[in-house]
Amino acid sequence: MDLNPEKHQSLVFTQCGTCNQCCDGSLFTAGFVPLSDFVETADCFPIVFHKIYGEYWPGMIYALKPGLPCPYLDLEKKRCSIYHTYRPVACIHFPFRFKAKPVAEIGPFPGYPFNLEIDERCPALVNNVPGTRLIEDDGTLSQPFLQGLSEPKQVDFVEETQQFCRQLGRFGLFKKKKFKHKDSSGKKSKISYQIVDKKKIEQEYPDLFKRYAPYLMAHWRSLDKPKKLIESM
Repeated sequence: MDLNPEKHQSLVFTQCGTCNQCCDGSLFTAGFVPLSDFVETADCFPIVFHKIYGEYWPGMIYALKPGLPCPYLDLEKKRCSIYHTYRPVACIHFPFRFKAKPVAEIGPFPGYPFNLEIDERCPALVNNVPGTRLIEDDGTLSQPFLQGLSEPKQVDFVEETQQFCRQLGRFGLFKKKKFKHKDSSGKKSKISYQIVDKKKIEQEYPDLFKRYAPYLMAHWRSLDKPKKLIESM
């Protein structure tokens, strides 16, 4: 749901607890990855592309289907095992998400470089209690909330990430891919997504390849990570 200045004016983001619903597959199984997060995310999760609202967007996959936990969730301790070393921006910002729409469509908060969605199912979101309000009385995003959301450097890369995806799409450099798996009980799982055509971009668009080489190499390197996800099933 879009963050709405009228509906969410009394909403407060309280202390994040230990419910683990953002990690156990209950609430989401994928998340937006800005360019600045590609290299580190590729070490942990597959980075693929999806076409949403007519535009391509990069995203990490951390579970093959809803209800499966992130492979880095320590089920015994009920905490993230890589929390203090690296966490993707999608995890850092949850229950808020960059909205997968053209950045030019600012929405109800003019001047902010991306649209925001909010997952109201998060137990840390409560109405009319002490804490950091999301929206001020005048309908603008509160500064404490903005500072907390904007602190990670990844936010600055939203527009650059969009430009990156648009160029790849313009030259027809995405190709469809499916990941299929059958578990020990015989139950099948399938995820459809897009990847960048490595051969085509290297041979036909070498300048574009050189410009984005670190991100492209991270993307291709990450594509064996579904094996890690299978281990968590």
